[in-house]
Amino acid sequence: MSRLKIDFDKKPVPQQVAESRDKQTKITGNLNYLTPTPTMAALKTATDALENAYNAALNRYKEKKALMRIARKELKGLIVELADYIQITSGGDETKILSSGFGVRKQRTPATVPDVPVNVKVSATEFDHALDISSKLVKGAKSYVFEMCVDPLTEKNFMPIEISTKSTTRVKDLTPGTKYWFRLLAVNAAGKSGWSVPQSGRTTQF
Repeated sequence: MSRLKIDFDKKPVPQQVAESRDKQTKITGNLNYLTPTPTMAALKTATDALENAYNAALNRYKEKKALMRIARKELKGLIVELADYIQITSGGDETKILSSGFGVRKQRTPATVPDVPVNVKVSATEFDHALDISSKLVKGAKSYVFEMCVDPLTEKNFMPIEISTKSTTRVKDLTPGTKYWFRLLAVNAAGKSGWSVPQSGRTTQF
């Protein structure tokens, strides 16, 4: 079901007036909306009032600007009331909503399970007890789970080392001159990817 979009406050007064008149034109005689609330007559009156108040406020007199703000608030209230009517009467049908002069909100694309991380690299650092792990960012991933295995590579020897929002991490407190294996997976609201292909690296022996 499509949801109607209201962006009245984001636009300058002349555009608000123009779009209100456009809605009046499109809803008048529209068979999808036989009994609009508010009436198009009430919407026209409020639109005319805002346009007149805006023109009067161009000389920048404070009292005229105050009247324009009141007229603007009145028209906004009617636009919101009309939007509720359109949303209910249209049943969320996008074509019907668009025929009224209103727009529709962009529908969110449901999250999908992220892809397996690729381009995993293990790099030595300036420290003999640390290695840097990195991979290409996975589209849609919210976090990454890192695991480590001391050589030799066996599934049962993998142990979790970190959960991070980044696809890179530095693993510390390792044994100098030792070979380690690393892997990671990506996670989002839809689930988690499979594990990346394990990659190895050796800490420096100074």
